[in-house]
Amino acid sequence: LRILALADSQVDDRSLAHIAQQPLDDVREHVREAIDRRLLVPTATGTRFAHALLREVLQDDLLVGERAEYHAALANLLDAGVDRVPSNRAGTLALLAHHRAGAGDMAGALQAWSMAATAAEEIFAFAEAHHHLSRIIANWHREPSARALVGADYDQVVARAAENAFMAGSADAACALAREAIELVDAVDDPRRSGVLHER
Repeated sequence: LRILALADSQVDDRSLAHIAQQPLDDVREHVREAIDRRLLVPTATGTRFAHALLREVLQDDLLVGERAEYHAALANLLDAGVDRVPSNRAGTLALLAHHRAGAGDMAGALQAWSMAATAAEEIFAFAEAHHHLSRIIANWHREPSARALVGADYDQVVARAAENAFMAGSADAACALAREAIELVDAVDDPRRSGVLHER
């Protein structure tokens, strides 16, 4: 139940057994018991919690090391299947970033947020892309190799976040981010880029 509480999505029995490192039959027995007690509800692809509050209580009950270990296992599971469902690639990458960050793998999280932002832009989900880029901005200075992982300079990420905020209809956030990007660019060294940011 603690693993499922962290999953943020439906996890099938085999995946749950793999993460819990328990025999599949035992895991299925535990899941059936949880369903009988109305803690879980069966779905077409796995189970979900009957009550959100129960899920929150179980998340809070996790030890720090246990939480990081489960996040890492869930991230590895997602990473292995990221390309299997192309229609939900953006959502899967966002979830992957969440679990990488929860596992303390900031490098992996930054890469996943970057890919999730690109995937969101491809389906015109600009609000989601802005959210992922904002997570990169918030955690940029926690990872020394952020530039190499994301494939862009910090000011470029800020400017891209501004564009996505604007496209999502958040003009105030877009202007604030554009102003931040302007301050990061040297108008003498890069007058063209500075001019474009001023125009935006």
